[in-house]
Amino acid sequence: MQLLTILYKLANQNIIRHVDYFFAEFMAKISTHPSDDLILAACLVSHQNSQGDSCIQLKQFAETQLFFSSQLESTSLIAPPLDNWRQALLKCSVIGNSQQSTPMILDEDNHLYLAKYWHYETQISQYLISQNQHPVNINKNLLKQGLSHYFPSSSQVIDWQKIAAITAVLNRCSFISGGPGTGKTTTVTKILALLIEQNLPKQSHIALAAPTGKAAARLTESILQAKQQLSIKPSIAEQLPDQAFTLHRLLKSGHGQHAFFHHANNPLSIDILLIDEASMIDLSMMHHLLTALPSNTRVIFLGDKDQLSSVDAGSVLGDICEHGESFSEERKQLIFELTNDSIGYNENQSALQDQISFLFHSYRFDQHSGIGKLAKQINQGNFESAVEILNQAKFQDIQWSSSIDQHLLEYTQHHLIDYFKITDPIEALQYFNQFRILCATREGSQGVNNINSTIEKILRLHKLTAEHQGFYAGQPVMMNRNNYSLGLFNGDIGVILPDKSADNELRAFFLFSDGTLKSVLPQRLVDFETVYAMTIHKSQGSEFNKVMIILPDIKSTILSRELLYTGVTRAKQHCHIIAPLEILKQAVNGKIIRASGLRKRLSS
Repeated sequence: MQLLTILYKLANQNIIRHVDYFFAEFMAKISTHPSDDLILAACLVSHQNSQGDSCIQLKQFAETQLFFSSQLESTSLIAPPLDNWRQALLKCSVIGNSQQSTPMILDEDNHLYLAKYWHYETQISQYLISQNQHPVNINKNLLKQGLSHYFPSSSQVIDWQKIAAITAVLNRCSFISGGPGTGKTTTVTKILALLIEQNLPKQSHIALAAPTGKAAARLTESILQAKQQLSIKPSIAEQLPDQAFTLHRLLKSGHGQHAFFHHANNPLSIDILLIDEASMIDLSMMHHLLTALPSNTRVIFLGDKDQLSSVDAGSVLGDICEHGESFSEERKQLIFELTNDSIGYNENQSALQDQISFLFHSYRFDQHSGIGKLAKQINQGNFESAVEILNQAKFQDIQWSSSIDQHLLEYTQHHLIDYFKITDPIEALQYFNQFRILCATREGSQGVNNINSTIEKILRLHKLTAEHQGFYAGQPVMMNRNNYSLGLFNGDIGVILPDKSADNELRAFFLFSDGTLKSVLPQRLVDFETVYAMTIHKSQGSEFNKVMIILPDIKSTILSRELLYTGVTRAKQHCHIIAPLEILKQAVNGKIIRASGLRKRLSS
């Protein structure tokens, strides 16, 4: 078919992936009534899945030009009218409805799915709604006492941390969303203590998890700090776990015919599960996690709904949090009974509204913080207000430059010259991790690869390093995938330095959250990169005192307010944004909207 020839050319131009072309070709080969309408739809649903969509909305693409290429003049890539397209697809044996086992599914709202993603959405929504239909038994007097102990009233302002705690205790499955510095991990540590109190004298099996090794390490560190700072009874504190796991390690990946060792027929044995950085969980992982949980397990999802969504398909936390604008009348009355706080409620009830809570108050960024104000305006898409804040000299914690100019040279002189003088690995890692360069892209003149290369050239000019083929003293390295045999995880950052205990041979040193230092032969590291700069995506789950954000100098489809917000909120003390005005405008005005049917499923 001529359309397949056109798609093959587009794949060779990297406008679509080759797998998109081959999937469309295969669907046409095995289907009854194959047609260009089928080929176009199959290629599109595969392509959009790689962009993070769990499905395509036929209405969005009907009668529009698809996969535009200036090298191809063809009307064959114009999608048909919606009704005609739907009727043509329903004739194809490879497309069915929820009652049929087919490679693709077309629902009544004209969402076209790869079948597995339709099943993922269906099972996730069924789990969440069913959990809401089975209220838990609590001791109200004990809960009220616990709330008074852990959340003492200090003002007339509503304590949203306390509201989040009530939400988590009253539901088997709950979601807590809050920005940086809103006290998420402190709040959930108190929640775990409240749940343990409700369960005493029985011993509770509690697990902590996060999507990445770096996020799991930070969760471990945060919980340990909270345990030390809070007034928790020893009998309760001893039940709080000391170690968080990655979701893959929790479920035990790579076992037989199942993706994970733990699944619906071999569930986890956990009473309470706390999951941090929930915005990073994709549709597939959420499905595998929820199906592996026993029906009586309490699960608490913690995250920031405004951060970047998962790398793979889905925006699960964002879709779920759309249903959390306010509480039901019944929940409002119970909250008042427990706290004397009057909370608004929504007459247009959602099945999940009582399972979702938000933390609004930032304890890190006060009214004098430019970072906090800037993050808020970016999050709301207010470009003019964001620029106004960046231009106000009174905010000493933010800086904006329209071009990169001499900033990399200044960064090297102000930070790396002193860094390269340090010979103690712990001191070197602590110093290095105070500051990070974050890039929007990996490729391009302002991408991670070029920025890292440029910094190494500057280092050679300062005679801090020499031309080299391998590892060198002072080289910062980041793991790009989990290595369980070494105990290193995706996102872990180490430094190459001479080991005084091994005749000054080079070793890679990694500092863990519990203060222990791991030494590894550099040659044993697999899939790592030098990391003077890293992508904003890779920085999720991390925090740094100072951050320099480098956006592309030309427009890019990757730019969005979620990307910029995520980058800005990695900074605790100072954030320097480098971007031309038009690029900054594109980032603030751009919003990631992923096609999904989950939001509507949760409304029913």
